[in-house]
Amino acid sequence: MRIRLSAFTLLSALCVAWCARAEKPMTMETPFTRSVSRELPLPEYPRPQFERESWVNLNGKWNYTVESCDFEAVQGLTEAESWTTRPIPTAWTGEILVPFSIDAPLSGVGHILRPQEVLWYERRFDVPRDWKDKRVVLHFQASDWETSVYVNGRRVGQHRGGYDPFSFDITDYVRKSGNVLNVCVWDATEQQAQAIGKQIMPEHRQGFRYQPTGGIWQTVWLEGVPRKAIERVKITPQYDDAAVKVEFAKPAGQHVSVEILDNGRVVARAETTDDTAVIPLPGFKPWSPDSPHLYDLEMRLTEGGRTLDKVKSYFGMRKIEVRPDAAGQPLVYLNGREIFQYGPLDQGYWPDGVLTPPGDEAAAFDLEYLKQIGANMIRVHIKTHPDRWYYHADRLGILVWQDMICMPKYGQTVTEAASGQWAAEFKNMVDWLYNHPSVVLWVVFNEAWGQHDTEKHTQWIASYDPSRIVTCASGWFDAPAGNTVDMHDYTFYPRAVPDWKLGRTRAAVLGEAGGVNLAVPGHTWYSETNPPRQKSHDTFTPKSDFSFTTEAGRHTYATSGEFEEAYGKYMRTLRWLRAIGACTGVVYTQITDVEHELNGWMTYDRKVSKIPAEKMRAMNTPLYEKLAVETLLDWGGQWTAGDGTLLTLPAGAENPFVGVAARRELPVTVSNTFTVDDPSRSHCIGVFGMSDYEIRINGRLFRRTKVGGQNYEPSYGVFEIYPDEAGILKKGLNEITVKVLPVKGVKPLFDFAVFCEE
Repeated sequence: MRIRLSAFTLLSALCVAWCARAEKPMTMETPFTRSVSRELPLPEYPRPQFERESWVNLNGKWNYTVESCDFEAVQGLTEAESWTTRPIPTAWTGEILVPFSIDAPLSGVGHILRPQEVLWYERRFDVPRDWKDKRVVLHFQASDWETSVYVNGRRVGQHRGGYDPFSFDITDYVRKSGNVLNVCVWDATEQQAQAIGKQIMPEHRQGFRYQPTGGIWQTVWLEGVPRKAIERVKITPQYDDAAVKVEFAKPAGQHVSVEILDNGRVVARAETTDDTAVIPLPGFKPWSPDSPHLYDLEMRLTEGGRTLDKVKSYFGMRKIEVRPDAAGQPLVYLNGREIFQYGPLDQGYWPDGVLTPPGDEAAAFDLEYLKQIGANMIRVHIKTHPDRWYYHADRLGILVWQDMICMPKYGQTVTEAASGQWAAEFKNMVDWLYNHPSVVLWVVFNEAWGQHDTEKHTQWIASYDPSRIVTCASGWFDAPAGNTVDMHDYTFYPRAVPDWKLGRTRAAVLGEAGGVNLAVPGHTWYSETNPPRQKSHDTFTPKSDFSFTTEAGRHTYATSGEFEEAYGKYMRTLRWLRAIGACTGVVYTQITDVEHELNGWMTYDRKVSKIPAEKMRAMNTPLYEKLAVETLLDWGGQWTAGDGTLLTLPAGAENPFVGVAARRELPVTVSNTFTVDDPSRSHCIGVFGMSDYEIRINGRLFRRTKVGGQNYEPSYGVFEIYPDEAGILKKGLNEITVKVLPVKGVKPLFDFAVFCEE
């Protein structure tokens, strides 16, 4: 798919006008940049899961100024109760466009908020006249990180957390008109152990980190709430019982009526004075990626026949679980049927809005792209999106793996106070996103970034929300907890690790994979005229450094044709990996380029799909139909060693996970034979263990590659004989020879098999 792009010369003129006061210009425009309203950006109702009619959007132009503070970097969490309890400024630097963070080009400012600074906002508002009998609630969808709110000069309260929504009841602080709202925000970023995601100060930038986000970065709004009201609704589909459980936070003993609607038609009703209603829904329509059916939910709080409060919501009937199949292999099941999940890592960055999409259409754009290319899942990577993004995932049918926001990867100590704050933000996020049917998996930790007390936190979320599956840690340091074993593998022939710690009861997934680079000239964040400051971020320069025969790490392609060829072969590898039962889901890195990273399916500006969407779909969709295979040479057979002795596999050193049939020092060469009936059919070599290999078929080098494991645990890998390599096979007897090579620090283990597509 190629999206029509604007001329760069027009973009330059736009950026000069848009960011007249910016410290740095907008370097890249998306298709949505110019449609952002300067008067009321993101005007849509921000909370579709809990909707009332009485609300006022406060997005738009606010006054701002930046002041210094005396914060010094700390290990753990600051001991100060507040960095945002300060005198309200009397003078302002200029205007900022809320809800875009101060560093985002769309804010009109472009200033990196330092940990030694606080950001002040001001705007005026009136309370609608028809709210005179209502409570006035002020909502922030997100503000990073410590936020204090002042109304008419009086401090209302403070919130800590950069990615979760919060609100204050300001009824006692407002007057009929001419109200003044001030907001003060402070953000330590990596200078304390707070949940920051991928943010980092420019001078500390390492690896895959991006510019920080300080201040308000999602919609701010007022809501008129009845004095007696439904405060919160928790909706749990009870799939096996053909019912939905609705739990209310409301005044005790108050009467609630509930209607469930399907396309405007009432299909179920309930009335209760309790805090919970279980409503039968016989013959319900399940929610799934293929059929994302949503039911509307209307709730009324009544008294003496009079409606006090009315709230609208929606839900989907779905059940997600991990359980063994008939052969004992743990798999993921959606609504009782095995499902293979495939989709991208989504870091949620935009070149114009940074963490904030430039509009609702933009928020939906990435998800609609996934439907076009045949993906059914997305991993929201250590950030959150606006609530409407999850609504679009619900209505489109995209399965969401949601990460908790990580603490800094580098240089921080997770203290008890820091852990407590992190856990509180985690709970807030879970409560907020609970009703979204698209969210099917919680990721507690990403790799080792701030990872601590893994089993404790995993067990907590599994108990707190049993309606979803849980990953204890995506990549690196797995613990015996949760429902999946999540491996990160950026080699071209990725491997999958079984669940050794919990008796192979968890499903194996690749939480990050792929990650190859293709630079599209004119669509890169960095360029020859805007080079990166970090030498490791120079991948905007096109090059070709990969061989399908000899394994490489993350590689870069020079042309879209090379990338398309490689992607097709990569997808065939994933299909084989699923076929042998080694993997139940793959997260490809990533949906778009991000700043210096060029490994997206789309460019960072969302203007070019590096492979046309229809071709992507043709390569992706076969993943969902499990490949039927015939075993030509099974695991655990007898092989002939180079010295002529017979060697029963698996062989190698003593292994804590798999008992070896024979001990053998490396290097060692082993060989065997297998019979091929039809060389034109698809064939695959399977490897198991921990070592490096040189594989030859009929004397010809087939693959020289690395197949290791996570935490030195044995893993499965597959190597298809691609159609353009079919000549390596012959009808009848074929010989396979494998040279097993030593790997420093790894106790060797090896086993091999040969498969054929039925």
